[in-house]
Amino acid sequence: MDAASFRAGALGSSRTSARDENEDVPVQAVLWDMDGTLADSEPLHARSFAATMRAYGVEPPEDFHQGLLGRPESDGYAWLCSITGMTTAFEEFTARRYDFYMANLREVAFRPEARQVWDGYAARGLPQAIVSNSDRLLLDANIRQLGLARPRMISVSRNDVLRGKPDPEPYLRAAQLLGVPPGAVAVYEDSTTGVRAGLEAGMQVWHLPEGEGVIPRRVRRA
Repeated sequence: MDAASFRAGALGSSRTSARDENEDVPVQAVLWDMDGTLADSEPLHARSFAATMRAYGVEPPEDFHQGLLGRPESDGYAWLCSITGMTTAFEEFTARRYDFYMANLREVAFRPEARQVWDGYAARGLPQAIVSNSDRLLLDANIRQLGLARPRMISVSRNDVLRGKPDPEPYLRAAQLLGVPPGAVAVYEDSTTGVRAGLEAGMQVWHLPEGEGVIPRRVRRA
């Protein structure tokens, strides 16, 4: 989905303002979504869900993973139950899925497109942090796998806030921790859910969809 599709669909209008309120605000910090944006981890997430569903005798629906993108774990599981009739306890299902994911963590790699942008900001000395709808366990594992773990690394997981994306709380929390005003923050996201959260937080949002060789595109509030 491109930036225009976000404006027309997810954001409710195909019309855009002539000028974005943050157009001329210099970027002071960068916030990244993890799964599907920084990390090429969605294929492993899909496999972990499918393997766990089959372990409980449920055949995964075709293209089910598209319905999970950007959702917190509990919301995604509730949706899966609604379309499959699964009755396994959330805690039991999630523990088994996380075991599968962690056992195959070596498959997770930096998206080349994201790495190029990350390294560019790092060369400029801009602070960068990670904001994810995933639980802290998976977020920290992905940070280590990508080689990004360092002292005083700032990251916000679903466990750190009351409301996950698309609520702006996770991004606002990260900006607060960095000590940077929201309008001076650049956000990189691959999902509609994350884009909405960044825009609602009043930040400068860039869409980096999955795919090889894609170029980030600025998304503006309709």
